[in-house]
Amino acid sequence: MGDLRMFLMRLRVLSICLSCVIVLVGLMGCKASAPTSMVITPTATIDDSYPTCLEFITPGSDGNLWFTDAYRNTIAKISPKSGKVTEYNTPTSNSNPIYIAKGPDGNLWFTESNNNATPPVKKIGKMSPSTGEITEYSVPMSDPSQVFFGGLTTGPDGNMWFTSPYENKIGKISPMTGEITEYNVPFANSNPRNIIALPDGNLWFTTSNENTPTALDKISPITGDITVFNIATADANLPGITYITIGSDGNLWFTDPPNKIGKLSLVTGDVSEYNVPTENSYPLCITAGPDGNLWFSESYEGKIGKISPATDIITEYNIPNPGNYPNNAGNIGPFSITTGPDGNLWFVERVMNIICKISPKTNNITEYSIPH
Repeated sequence: MGDLRMFLMRLRVLSICLSCVIVLVGLMGCKASAPTSMVITPTATIDDSYPTCLEFITPGSDGNLWFTDAYRNTIAKISPKSGKVTEYNTPTSNSNPIYIAKGPDGNLWFTESNNNATPPVKKIGKMSPSTGEITEYSVPMSDPSQVFFGGLTTGPDGNMWFTSPYENKIGKISPMTGEITEYNVPFANSNPRNIIALPDGNLWFTTSNENTPTALDKISPITGDITVFNIATADANLPGITYITIGSDGNLWFTDPPNKIGKLSLVTGDVSEYNVPTENSYPLCITAGPDGNLWFSESYEGKIGKISPATDIITEYNIPNPGNYPNNAGNIGPFSITTGPDGNLWFVERVMNIICKISPKTNNITEYSIPH
């Protein structure tokens, strides 16, 4: 923890020696295979025989909220004004779209991965919100039986950055050319996952395994240098830190299942953690709200929580239909959460086929069922 504290203090222009591990990773420049493009058709072509598994949601450049449905192989949008939902099939069948983010080019970028498909699928897709056209880029696979993405975000360099947990890599794709470059994480089995851009100009991501269950790492988009930090949390057990976001207070906030919300001071390196009032609530996704609070999903207990960075007080809200995921002992209703263009917090109920919004002013929750 001392190494991290010294590093972060150097960000404040202090002349302090840092004794942490900085590894310059030899990059492997890999150009993606020639992209394939297909104009897809809205809702009428969707196969309703598949169950729902809503994954991630993000605001688009067109004023809508866009989300993925892994089981039904769709990219979809919901209008925050009317609640109307429109769905689109991905060109590749059984591609399991999961992560989605708005790119610097105004398109929606998303991941596709499925090692059980024939042949296995590992692609990055982009979708025009105005025309519905989808272009796919194949990502190199070192092991077709271990294809999976752990996160996707827009980088400060104008590229889209992603993580490959099973292959222990961080990658980027150029929206201009489709060229893909990958970097090896310097420690084996680091399991890199959630990735975000921070104001320091770097990409920060989470890693976790049996040896380092709670770690944060950063990669320079300029040099490809990867810096690895072990974070001392109160309960250093797997799964460890799962999702991260930057708060209105300038701290890096994170979820630490099964029952904690934490923050890392980017000034001092101090880590603070707070117990969620509901035991075993399993907080997962977290985002900064327009009200200055941090909002997060409690996936096992069907609740949305918020924590005030000023008081550290946590407030919880029950959602009307939390759902029940058959492969888990507890509920797994709410999952990905984001701030919409209307000033509300929008989130998915993973297996209930429902998109929700919660007002940060009134705390009222509105549900929208997807029509199928």
